[in-house]
Amino acid sequence: MKTNTTDAKRLIQQAISTMPDDFTLSEARYHLKAALSHVENVEQKRQRREVTQRQNEMNAQFKKMGTLQGPAIDLKESLKAIDDMIASEQKKLDEIVAKRQSRNAPKEIEPLEDDLIRD
Repeated sequence: MKTNTTDAKRLIQQAISTMPDDFTLSEARYHLKAALSHVENVEQKRQRREVTQRQNEMNAQFKKMGTLQGPAIDLKESLKAIDDMIASEQKKLDEIVAKRQSRNAPKEIEPLEDDLIRD
């Protein structure tokens, strides 16, 4: 990976630290901090690119050897298993909702025998 961003980061940080703490220079300080974050983003992108490049090289070597990483996957079976899991989780959610509704439902008060009017 290229390491030419370390000098740029060092110089930007030095400029930020030596800049006077004056309100009129706050916009300039903002732009320096934005430049620093852009340099850091470039470093992160380079790291991710390096990792994916290594993975692609390894996959190419496995293909040359005639083997792939992991077993073959049947997509229909996988989708069916996922649908079954979703259905079971939906059933659990429905049961929970039903329990909550039964707890929150207003309970009917049964009249006492003294309250009944007798003819």
